[in-house]
Amino acid sequence: MTYLLLSEDALKSELANSVLDTFTRFRETRYQIYVHCTSDFIEEILLVIPILNKPLDNSKLSTPLNTNTLEAFTKPVDLRKLIIGLNEPSHEVALSLVSINKNWVSEKENPSTETAINGVCVISKDGFKGAITNNLVGGNRWMTGQKNLGNITFNLDNNESNYITVDIEKLNLEVIPIVKGNEVTFEIKIDFEAILNGFKGNLNVNELEKGIEKKVKEEIKTTYEEGLNLDIDIYRLSEYLYRDNVKIWKIIEKDGKIPLTKDSISKITINVNKILSGRKVFQDSVGE
Repeated sequence: MTYLLLSEDALKSELANSVLDTFTRFRETRYQIYVHCTSDFIEEILLVIPILNKPLDNSKLSTPLNTNTLEAFTKPVDLRKLIIGLNEPSHEVALSLVSINKNWVSEKENPSTETAINGVCVISKDGFKGAITNNLVGGNRWMTGQKNLGNITFNLDNNESNYITVDIEKLNLEVIPIVKGNEVTFEIKIDFEAILNGFKGNLNVNELEKGIEKKVKEEIKTTYEEGLNLDIDIYRLSEYLYRDNVKIWKIIEKDGKIPLTKDSISKITINVNKILSGRKVFQDSVGE
């Protein structure tokens, strides 16, 4: 057994923790198996055959680390990390939310299905807390500590016809708790390198950096606020304070979590160390 797939209905049940306890007490269960969740029918997902007829033990669910280097909404969670996360502040764990993608086209031009990870579902020691999906979950990838991410797409100067896509590499994340009395805010510092995939027209490097910074900040804020709406500490800020200043954490925590508001993230600093274009100039390869 390489992974567990839990339905939202199972997670919402009061017996969810009992189900996990049953698996961990079974002597043949290994703690390295991955844990995912889904809102689709489990049977349909389990019957999906990987594209290119790959073996099932090489699917996205069995070996998520292969695809995690390309797009990391959340780090793959195995049974061991799940148990640790539920027992440590903030007693919440984000699992990969699995769905069925029916947009793949086979060589016969017939629609085929493939599993896809389109968000996260968050569980606590008290049960299911909610799911964050699609465009709302983008900010989570910046906060996982993943060194190499997928890509981001944005437009410059609000020009709908001038979209730019860049890949992100060598990302470094730092979350700094700022304590003033019994109040705590957090500063987030992120630096990385960007690789320009393609563009139209001539680009200004400074404008490109500003566009990337704006997009990253928007994603971080959007996901954080969506987490607050669900009473979820999606970035595990409580744990950062716990590791940095446990005395203050003990004073203000409640059930392993500290009070969070929209203003709890006081500053986000994005530094694009380098932009690689594949060439020495940021100009069109072919002129008009």
